[in-house]
Amino acid sequence: MAAATYKQTASAAQITNGLHTMEDKLVDLRPMIRLGLTLTEHVDQNTLGKMLSELNTLFYLLQDKVDACATTNAAMFRADYAAAARAKQ
Repeated sequence: MAAATYKQTASAAQITNGLHTMEDKLVDLRPMIRLGLTLTEHVDQNTLGKMLSELNTLFYLLQDKVDACATTNAAMFRADYAAAARAKQ
């Protein structure tokens, strides 16, 4: 019984930690997206062309954040699925 309780607690901790990790990544995404939108809305073509490297860096950073969220989401799903499977036993 104690082992089952420990596993349930560990699973809940994994889900909670995953939620905090995902929230941190999403908080980072919001200002980065706002920066990209502001930049493309308010900069002329010549300046935008000169900032191509910075824009590429921004998009790669955004992609890394989205990938981190997807990885965290998958880990949370596995933890939730494992907890549900243990509960059925």
